[in-house]
Amino acid sequence: MKPKQRKTAAAAVVLLNLILLAICGWAVFTLLRPSEEPPSSQPESSQESSLPSRPASAEPSSLPPEESSAPELILPQGLALTDQFGGSYERALEILDGMTLSQLILCGVPDKGALSFVETFQPGGFVLFAKDFQDLSPQDVQSILAEYQSLSDIPMVFSVDEEGGEVVRASKFTSLRDTPFPSPQTLYAQGGLQALADDAAEKSAVPLLYRLLRQAASLTACAMVRSSSG
Repeated sequence: MKPKQRKTAAAAVVLLNLILLAICGWAVFTLLRPSEEPPSSQPESSQESSLPSRPASAEPSSLPPEESSAPELILPQGLALTDQFGGSYERALEILDGMTLSQLILCGVPDKGALSFVETFQPGGFVLFAKDFQDLSPQDVQSILAEYQSLSDIPMVFSVDEEGGEVVRASKFTSLRDTPFPSPQTLYAQGGLQALADDAAEKSAVPLLYRLLRQAASLTACAMVRSSSG
């Protein structure tokens, strides 16, 4: 037999031995593997019935319902019921809980489409700047604010950035005040704290900052809470 033929025969013998070993291993594994237990023929219902039943005395006794009590009011950090407005906090939190996110926002009046903005987004209110008073009479301002309010689901809050001095949004127009409000620094230098108090009282009496805004927007947020809780 030639060498090449001998190598081929040897390879065939090795391959046959490997196949025989694999068959023997599978047979041994099958014989030694434990047989699975046949499923129980007893129906599940009968198995449940064979379990001991719990005596009626072991059933949990019905306890009398606890007396209902109002949930404890949880205030944000820094607030307490003993504060000046503590009696209004509960009602204020109830109002806030029923408001949408947009109704919590105070923003500027859009340059265009302000009425549709109020109807669509329902802001909590507007901060008014000089552009919102320019070339308008007090009656015009009141009419515009009343239109905004008519499209809102809640009483809107209207405010004015009127610090005095260099920051004057409303009093710079002679239709609203003869002269602009002076700055707090100037007032304090002229008359101390009493001058500041007189300035605040005058701003509260100006038709634009008090009468017109209150008639158009009803009440401010604090006033709404106090009136609803009273």
